[in-house]
Amino acid sequence: MIVVLMWKINRFLQGKSRDMKPIKFYYDYIKYFGVRKLVSEIVKNIGIKIYPNTEEYNNIYNYTEDDILKNKKIIEKWNETESKTINSITWFVPAFYTPFAGIYTILEYVNFFASKDIIQNLVLVGDNVAIEYCKNLLKNNTAITIYNETQLNDLPYTDIGIATSWGTAYYLLRFNNTKGKFYFIQDDERLHNPIGLEYMLAEQTYRFGFIGITNAKCLKEMVIKEFGGRAKNYYYTSKIYKPKEHKNKEWKLCFYSRPDNPRNGFNLGIEGLKEIHKRHPDVKIVNSGQKTERLKEKYITQLGKLSPKELQEFYAGCDVGIYIVFSRHTGIIPFDLMMCGCAVLTNKRFYNETDLINMENCIMFEPTPSSIADCFDLIYNDRKIYKRIVDNGLKFTDSIPSIESEMNKIFNFMKNKYM
Repeated sequence: MIVVLMWKINRFLQGKSRDMKPIKFYYDYIKYFGVRKLVSEIVKNIGIKIYPNTEEYNNIYNYTEDDILKNKKIIEKWNETESKTINSITWFVPAFYTPFAGIYTILEYVNFFASKDIIQNLVLVGDNVAIEYCKNLLKNNTAITIYNETQLNDLPYTDIGIATSWGTAYYLLRFNNTKGKFYFIQDDERLHNPIGLEYMLAEQTYRFGFIGITNAKCLKEMVIKEFGGRAKNYYYTSKIYKPKEHKNKEWKLCFYSRPDNPRNGFNLGIEGLKEIHKRHPDVKIVNSGQKTERLKEKYITQLGKLSPKELQEFYAGCDVGIYIVFSRHTGIIPFDLMMCGCAVLTNKRFYNETDLINMENCIMFEPTPSSIADCFDLIYNDRKIYKRIVDNGLKFTDSIPSIESEMNKIFNFMKNKYM
């Protein structure tokens, strides 16, 4: 009873009390760590919500001038070395309780480097059940040693270290038993937080001098132009997605949502869907990504999180996909939809992102429900526009290089062959 009570309090403080999906997380946590550890973590989380966890800020984020100087020397020496070899890597990976797109990308690269016979260590930053997920997602022949962040001082030497999120960058800053330091940047993580301490802590990591490996051109430009760094961008899309002939008589619209992530505009999307339903009650509306009890509209079917195979069938069976994101990187969802022959409606971009082109391979709306509905009307009422958007989306995604070729490109870049 006390665990249930504390769970409800914890969810309430996080503003997620109506969303019951975390039950699986708590089941997994108890399975691996026990009830006592779970209660301890919930109490700690409640404390963080009520007042800043100053101990964490002091221990993790309180770097010194000496830390900066040591880090700078390593980076400068790496940049000055002409002939570079990479035979070993230490990864710093953030806490996660269920794998998400960014984690899949990281572990794909871990598997790729394993195919090159590179020795790898993976440091899990956060007390969590991610170890089991990592083992399940890595290929059988991937030889890797898994550590946690408390073992930072005991980590063996590797040729390079790689941070994969702003929180892990503070550990890489102090990891000096290496020759080179890189930073997988999959979004501008400042924008995942309101303006405040976490925003500034994330921003500071882009000044550490790590060489950026970004999954969008706009992020590469951010590293180079805003912070004076060096970076290379790559494409990451799954070629498993294919279009298929639509047999449904009515129009089918899908909305990708993450209710707990403000940057994905859940409330805006739902209000837009309401307006579409008001104008076109015959259109079938389906929601994927994350189930939530906050969604009360009976005409919206919730599917929740789907496997890649299930997504292929789902996206290919939809006529239109709505995707909203307010941070710098668009994510891969629009391109997955395009590959399935689904017309993409998305919010207007305020960053220099050249892959999504309004009225060419997608249609962009203003951040208002009426604009979302107007954009839907545009393709619903004019099949020529609809076909152009779908065809151009397929052409663009066909031109995207394979994951394997992009990984090889990044590996060569890391060895300085593209500098």
